[in-house]
Amino acid sequence: MQDAYPVPTLLLSEYYSMKYTGSIDHALQKRFQIVIGSLQYLILGIHLDIAFAVTQLAQYTTNLFLDHLNKVLYIC
Repeated sequence: MQDAYPVPTLLLSEYYSMKYTGSIDHALQKRFQIVIGSLQYLILGIHLDIAFAVTQLAQYTTNLFLDHLNKVLYIC
């Protein structure tokens, strides 16, 4: 995340993700859950502006693929 830069929107309006039906990558799932958990902690009074995007992506915590992780890292 050292090369990250600010963006005007957290979750693009045209972003629509479908549930993943393939096999679960547990390492990817754990990383996603850690990042989502950290972002949810920030929502608790510090960054309310990210609440919608984080809750939309948190739906995929148990059934995700790399695109979901990329979108979560985009919020960071």
